[in-house]
Amino acid sequence: MTDLKVQLEKADQLVEDNKYQDAVDFLKTLDVSNPEVSRRLGRALFKLSGSESNNANKAQMIRDGYKFVSESLEKDDTNFATHKWYAILLDAKSNLDGIKERITQLENVKKHMMRAIELNPEDPTSRYILGEFAFGLADLPWYQRKIVSTIFATPPSGTYEEALESFLKAESLEADFYSMNKLMIGKCYYQLKNMEKAKEYLTKAVNIPVQNEDDRKCKSEAESLLKKVK
Repeated sequence: MTDLKVQLEKADQLVEDNKYQDAVDFLKTLDVSNPEVSRRLGRALFKLSGSESNNANKAQMIRDGYKFVSESLEKDDTNFATHKWYAILLDAKSNLDGIKERITQLENVKKHMMRAIELNPEDPTSRYILGEFAFGLADLPWYQRKIVSTIFATPPSGTYEEALESFLKAESLEADFYSMNKLMIGKCYYQLKNMEKAKEYLTKAVNIPVQNEDDRKCKSEAESLLKKVK
């Protein structure tokens, strides 16, 4: 096993263990011009931004992460994970630049998500992101729909049914891979008025052990929504 492979596995394990700052610090000691390193650094910075309470620091981490993943994509556009993290960070960065910029980038975000799935149909996270994309479009408030219609001749569309299909596919590929996936399945069923299924998945989301910020958010949202399920 090469030294770089060992180092990359160490970085992956740090992220898996939710030690995002350690992962960032370690990856910065490696050759960041290597696309495998820069992609992982972008991912680690994005993960770290989720636990940052200072908005200025959070925004800078997202922008830095986007820069590193963009550099990785420029050097190698055949890696599914690079397209996946580019889509995630492009959406996060454009969100920092305002609702109009985020909407403007919708098609670009979707293009890279679809490319990630094309390169690796068995990756559950890419399916989850595609589900989030469809759910977000289905859930747009009226004033944002108005912006979408002014930007695109044929606006991108998404439905709760499409979102649910992606989330269920992700779960079938790897059960329990991500706490938020169960929450989103529950939210889809809630929007589709299937309260029995909504309660089933929201209860599962509530009972997931909390190990990181996403788990905390999942549990909190699921508990709130469960109170509305009749």
